[in-house]
Amino acid sequence: MKIGNKIAAATLIVTIIGIIVSISIKEIRCKIGLEKCDSLLSYTGSIFDEKTGLPIPNAKVTLFTQGTPITIYTDKEGIYQFNVEPNTLTGKVRVENSKYEIYDRRINPNNKQIEEIRLVESDRGTNNSDPRDNSEPPLDQTKLDCKYPKNIGESSVEIKPNKTVFTSIEKITGSFAIHGIPDNYKKRIGVVEASKPKNIYGDWQWIGQEGNFELKAQIPGKYQIRLFLRPNKQDVLVGSCSITIKAVEF
Repeated sequence: MKIGNKIAAATLIVTIIGIIVSISIKEIRCKIGLEKCDSLLSYTGSIFDEKTGLPIPNAKVTLFTQGTPITIYTDKEGIYQFNVEPNTLTGKVRVENSKYEIYDRRINPNNKQIEEIRLVESDRGTNNSDPRDNSEPPLDQTKLDCKYPKNIGESSVEIKPNKTVFTSIEKITGSFAIHGIPDNYKKRIGVVEASKPKNIYGDWQWIGQEGNFELKAQIPGKYQIRLFLRPNKQDVLVGSCSITIKAVEF
């Protein structure tokens, strides 16, 4: 190939790459409302204080549709805007601000009217709860389905998940305690589908003698939180607790 042709081909490739990159950037900016979109519809809303009627700036607004949730923040006038696909008929919007109760409800993203949302001030201080966790009463630890199959002599292991049912978007949290085990033993805790072999630990973390854990599992189903010791080069299952992961309903 002649030098002139090579240069022309290279120029064409660079041009094509530039077009692809610019389209991708435009699409991202379009999705989060920073740029006008030709083929998408605009879903706009405004956030106010229920008592004072004043706009709430910098409130976190998340739109849940069939795709990946999109999060933006209100401007100084309390206004937010999402760009959505024309065929998006239903979804859920969630608004969060540390001074207010979390607002969470179903919406029609194709609604051309400006959505007006009024937040109620929280009387509990900073509110960090997730409205989709279907809050449960404090867990009765006697109802936990936990097994400790390995005889470790005078030593003991305890696993305490914070609840027995988590949603697929929640972190799986709880605490653990290990007594009488040498410090040089490596220890790990993980969450995995209950049907998996007993030597599988799924999403896991190294742990110490006692403390808290934070794991994740996004596919609904029956799971086990499993605790392993490693006295040498092989993990030994010393405890497990059954939990359920359920899907988030929109």
